[in-house]
Amino acid sequence: MLRTQALVASFTLLIGLAGLPAFGQEAGGTRVALVSIQDTITRTQEGQKRTQELREKYQPAQQQIETKQGDIGRLQKQLADGANIMSDDQTRKLQRDIQSAQRDAQRMMEDAEAEYQRDVQAFQQDVYGRVRTVIHDYMLEKGYSLILDISAQQTPVVDAKTELLITNEIIELYDQKHPAAAATSSVAPVAPATAAKP
Repeated sequence: MLRTQALVASFTLLIGLAGLPAFGQEAGGTRVALVSIQDTITRTQEGQKRTQELREKYQPAQQQIETKQGDIGRLQKQLADGANIMSDDQTRKLQRDIQSAQRDAQRMMEDAEAEYQRDVQAFQQDVYGRVRTVIHDYMLEKGYSLILDISAQQTPVVDAKTELLITNEIIELYDQKHPAAAATSSVAPVAPATAAKP
């Protein structure tokens, strides 16, 4: 249930230029870099901390769903074990109880999932604005003309050199400017650019 919806994965960050040059460290004098905004959001100290907080917030709901599923399993076993000895009325009542419990469990899962996704989107949108500022400042400081977001599956980037990826640098800068207490883990390195699409 706890999957992270790639809300910001569809954002392509085109800063400074409208067109796409050839992808090289220098393309006709234009410096180009690639960043995964989705990775940046989830791998910053703040992103890791808030993701952990969401897991803890929804753990009781997950446990309730697991308990409900356990109840359904016991009712189904009771139905199977008593198939030859229960009256028709008892069988029908047990079948109705199972169906009711299944509907309750499904509704609980759907409600928890919808609420969780709203919380994830809210936190990602919140962090996204600050990530954009960090990227913009980095672009100006390093003299880049174009920084592309490769989070989306539809990214125009097919392949790129590893040195064009600046995700780790952006994460480090973000953590310096927006430190979060009790980060859940250290920042892991970004995958090589031979798989530019995460």
